[in-house]
Amino acid sequence: MGELGRFLLKQPKSEWERKHRVIVAAGNGLQKDVWIEFQRRFGVKEVREFYRSTEGLVKFDNRHFRGKIGAGKVGFRGLLSRRIEKDQCIVKFDYDSEMPVRDENGWCVKAGLNEPGEGIKKIENLATYSDYVGNKEATEKKFLRDVFEKGDIWQRSGDLLMVERSGWVRFVDRIGDTYRWKGENVSAGEIRAFVCECEEVHDAVVVGRQLKG
Repeated sequence: MGELGRFLLKQPKSEWERKHRVIVAAGNGLQKDVWIEFQRRFGVKEVREFYRSTEGLVKFDNRHFRGKIGAGKVGFRGLLSRRIEKDQCIVKFDYDSEMPVRDENGWCVKAGLNEPGEGIKKIENLATYSDYVGNKEATEKKFLRDVFEKGDIWQRSGDLLMVERSGWVRFVDRIGDTYRWKGENVSAGEIRAFVCECEEVHDAVVVGRQLKG
């Protein structure tokens, strides 16, 4: 998990931290500020980051070598993959209802580049779908029905993601953690990531609070 890298960086420097045979670090949730320093300090040449939850179908991969371009990203989605990939996408999101946006015909709308949206994945066969045991209500909350055509079923990731113009996909926030400020949607996770990149900051937690007026 990404926090393991942060814990290791908190440890006092040691003569042993580069005396190892580790060539790849694999996991998920490694943030940019930890990612770059972890590779530099411990001499790990490659990070293999994957985005996926235990029960989730939405999946991205990032095989990253030293450098800052892909650090902190969940994966890459180039022009070709965006055109041919039909069973996974990012759809526009309504922050007030916390549901994907629907057009005048009732269909979901794909998010554009540099536009946050919820990651969803098509469920091809419910007979092989792993639902929540004994909890039909929780299972149903993960479903989006009639997304792009009548009768189709997609699984919600519960996360807001964004495809940048470069093709890199980055995590924006968990649904419910984003708050409104002066008519704008503000991601607590994005602010935390930005603050943590400051050299004098060891760690930060960002939350939204309702103010009078």
